[in-house]
Amino acid sequence: KTLVGRLESSNGWWRDTAQRLLLHSSHTPESSQLIQNLLHHDLPSVRTQAMHTLALLSPEQQQIQKDLIQATSDENPEVRRQAIRLLEPSIQASPTLIIPQLTNRAADPDISVRHQLALSLGETQHPIIAGPLAVLIHNNQTHQSVVDAAITSLSQPTVQAVVSELSMKSEELRTSTVIRLLAQATACLLYTSDAADE
Repeated sequence: KTLVGRLESSNGWWRDTAQRLLLHSSHTPESSQLIQNLLHHDLPSVRTQAMHTLALLSPEQQQIQKDLIQATSDENPEVRRQAIRLLEPSIQASPTLIIPQLTNRAADPDISVRHQLALSLGETQHPIIAGPLAVLIHNNQTHQSVVDAAITSLSQPTVQAVVSELSMKSEELRTSTVIRLLAQATACLLYTSDAADE
């Protein structure tokens, strides 16, 4: 089998070895296309490995970005989660382009996907993250890990916008959530104040 063919293996060791060898060899557009075909493989583990390999081989290509965005709607939650994580450089570089295509994941049925989105949104301080972060905080108050991840992704430019979004929700926030929000808002203000004094 070729190296790309080994990426189709149900054996994780073969996939990892093939990926490592592909990354250290001179790949061609043809090999990238073959790997791209694996994004539709029956095995979620193969789809995930194909995403990681493409992201490492050609991180700047717009096609990879499109493939990853499409993968955020995959039927498998681990594929969706990994796609969001691999989009973090794009979230940082082009938040207004990427984040609107991820907002529906704030209501993802799988908690690990929502948790990953809450963490990954922290890669930018653009105010566009206020909407999805507010949804994540408001709708996950029984899932403290998601709320904590969302709150720690807040920064001085976004915390006020998120608080404003949350104030428009019909249901009140839990006291513990309000306390965490106030603590993060205070920390952001203190950090900004300290930075201005330096």
